[in-house]
Amino acid sequence: MIVDMSILSLLVFVVLVVIGLLIIIFIVGSLITFLPATLIAIVVLLFTGSWLYAGIAFVVIAVLMIIFRRE
Repeated sequence: MIVDMSILSLLVFVVLVVIGLLIIIFIVGSLITFLPATLIAIVVLLFTGSWLYAGIAFVVIAVLMIIFRRE
């Protein structure tokens, strides 16, 4: 019984680590894809100090990138 529980715990641990790695890879991939939007958002954040304006800048640039990429 004790051996079964430790094997189950190890299996759950491995599954959670894999899920976490996939999420990190997805986030990093998204940031690389939207690198210009990320850089603009960082510049806006540094100049204004407002997370709201930085978020708006990121969304606007990301939408423009998607629109112009399709053409």
